[in-house]
Amino acid sequence: MMASEDGNLLAGLTRKVLRRFYEPLLLLEALGEVRGERIKPDSTVDDAGTNQRKIRRSFADGIAYVCAYRRDGDYVTAAALERTPEETIVWLAANTTVEKKVVEFLSRLLNELQRISRHENAHSRQRARSQSIDHIRSMVIGFNAPRITHYYRLVVQKFASPCLEVIRSARQPDGKLLSFPVSA
Repeated sequence: MMASEDGNLLAGLTRKVLRRFYEPLLLLEALGEVRGERIKPDSTVDDAGTNQRKIRRSFADGIAYVCAYRRDGDYVTAAALERTPEETIVWLAANTTVEKKVVEFLSRLLNELQRISRHENAHSRQRARSQSIDHIRSMVIGFNAPRITHYYRLVVQKFASPCLEVIRSARQPDGKLLSFPVSA
């Protein structure tokens, strides 16, 4: 953040600009505490199949993420793909039993993705994808409502109030912002 000539760090910043800065910062802070370190596979082989493996791994990670509808280790923690001659099997892992509602959700999601992939040419596949994106988005958001609600409450209860207090206390009676030290 740049300091003005008089040393006032927040001079001239509007509430809207401060909100644009704090909202993503608060969300990242809230998510940082719960998501932990991700284990990414190291790939030292640089052959044609490496990109395919990365895509499959990324897809499996995405499946695990959208199936973990609650923020708890008892729910889905990982997913894997097994290729057989007849089909691809999706394996889900959890610290307890994978719930039936998770399997049903994933089945609906995969059926929708498979429906898109069945189109013969790229143009019709793109059109089907465009038509399905809102449906898929609403499926995932609806299923993950408990986790999203938890994050929302965390941001509102733990992070928003202290930031609003700082912003309110930084205003002078004439509405201009006061400067305050920013720790690195």
